[in-house]
Parts: sequence; C-alpha cells; structure tokens
Amino acid sequence: MAFKRDPAGTQAEAVGGLLALQRQTAVPPLHAAALGMERAGDWLVWSEDLPVVYGLEQSPADGRTTLQAYDPGACECTPPDPSALQQRARQWIPQQESLGVLASAMIHYKQAKGAWPEGLQDLAGPYPGNWIAGTDPTMEQAFDPLLAQLKNKGSAASGNKGAGAVLAEGMAPGQRPFFAEPYEIIVDTKAHVLAVVSGNVLIRSYPVGLGGERTPEGTFAISEKVINPNGKDNGEFGSRGMQLSDTNYAIHGTNEPDSIGKDESLGCIRMGKKDVEELFDLVPKGTKVRIGEGILPKLKNVPAERFALGDRQDQTNPHRTYHWLD
Repeated sequence: MAFKRDPAGTQAEAVGGLLALQRQTAVPPLHAAALGMERAGDWLVWSEDLPVVYGLEQSPADGRTTLQAYDPGACECTPPDPSALQQRARQWIPQQESLGVLASAMIHYKQAKGAWPEGLQDLAGPYPGNWIAGTDPTMEQAFDPLLAQLKNKGSAASGNKGAGAVLAEGMAPGQRPFFAEPYEIIVDTKAHVLAVVSGNVLIRSYPVGLGGERTPEGTFAISEKVINPNGKDNGEFGSRGMQLSDTNYAIHGTNEPDSIGKDESLGCIRMGKKDVEELFDLVPKGTKVRIGEGILPKLKNVPAERFALGDRQDQTNPHRTYHWLD
C-alpha cells in the first residue's frame, strides 16, 4: 500500500471507505492507523472526527507487522485505547483541509494566469487578488514544496493526466496533500444542498436556499469573492458573496434565514451566515461550481469548529454595487 504524508510526517490513503493514517520513524516500530469514512451513496463522507478502525504495529525485533482492530465487534476483543491515534488524526484532518485549499488555488491561478504563483502573497492579496481568503502555518510550510513539485510535473498535465493526478503523484513525501483533485462545489437543486467535494470525497455539505427553475443548471466557476457585498454584513447578500462566472448569479449569505431549504430566491444560492463564511475560506477563486438535480445526498456535514483562515487581507469592494439576482 502506498501512503501519502502530510508535513508533520503523517501518511494517509483512502481505499474503500478507509483512510490510512501512518507515522513512521527512522527505525521500527512502525505505527499506523486506518480511519473509517462513512458512505452516502457514491460518496465518502469526510468529517472532523473520523474513527480509528484498525492499527498496525511492527516489531523492532523481527519486523513482523501486527494488525489490531479497534472495533470490538469486528475483533471480538477488548481493543487497546485508540485515543493517541485519534488525537493525531484530529490534528491531521484540518491540516489536510488547508493543503486542499492551497493546492486548489495554485492550480486555478495557473489556469487563469498561465504561470504558477511565486508566493502566498500572489494568492492571498487584497480584493480582487484574493484567490484564497487568508493563510495559515500549514500553507506557509507547504507552499514551496508544492510549487516545486507542480512546476516539475506540470508538463504531464498536458498529456493524459489532469492536474489532480499530477498533484497526487508528483508531491514529495512529507508535503503531499491527501486531496488529489481540486476542490469543487456541487449544488443539488432537488435536495437544496451545496457540497464541497474532491473526487468522490464529500468534505462539506450545507443546506441552501434556491430559486426553483430560476436557479440555472450547468457548470460555472467562482469569478469573484467579496466580503460584505455592498458594504453590509446583514444586507440581502449577507457577509460573503461568490459570483458565478461573471453572471448575475452568486453564492451568498442572506438576511432571510428562513428561506434556506426553500425556493424563494430569484436564482441565487443563499446560505446561512456560518456556512457561507466557512465556504468562503474553503474554496478559492476559480473553483468549479456544478448545479444540477438529484446529484447529492440530502445530508448536512459541517464540523463543530468551522474551518477559518487567518492573516486576512482586505476583501471588500466598496467601489461596486452588486445586483445579483437575490
């Protein structure tokens, strides 16, 4: 089994709904854990508290590897305490979310500009250069290795492999993100759900308000991200707005929270305040947005502690009045 590692030395791979988490020292013993991911239809559901399903230990004497189940029903035993492994997993999970944001932003920047960003400042500039909403220590540590590997493997993207495959195969051990494909937004007009996904992994899922037949189906991209559209955090567009492909449609907050889950908008996608603010930090400018019917499970998947970036720049745009179809 080939593992992927994060900057702290933790490794991971998702196979058949399991996420393998491993820390390997220079010499045995080798310790590893597999984290379970629930399925919802064709999707693997990411969460902030993925359970430890089994662990691996390697004997320093003879190198023998032992598999330990942590599910009492599966092993018909009293398993060891998984709390140490679970704590490592809880640290690894938000790091991987940050790496996914960074990798996605770098790929979209290259597609738009024709060149890779030279530093985080190229991605985290003030509006309209706010490809990402801010930065964090994980991004600061990973930027240079990510950039070097993407540059080295970039030519492969012009062949049969897409940028996601290049990212998965080209990253050096210790800096390789788990999410191999750029983040994407999917909106299900029947379920009134907006999800952030990478491949078949469902990272977040939020309830949304829509406009029925007024909400267009098809594929778009986030062309603009703005904080406090029209200078307000409690106006008709709420505290965050993400425009879709230079149209009059957007994903934004609302001052009518009771409309979430209903078809009361003029075509835009309405979100609750906490949800739209987390989404704003999770998805870079350039993120693909696919709107359709019957393409997502009807579930809510949000962590207790929301994803939020720090070191934020000015992302307001006081010089424009937005006329999105609220």
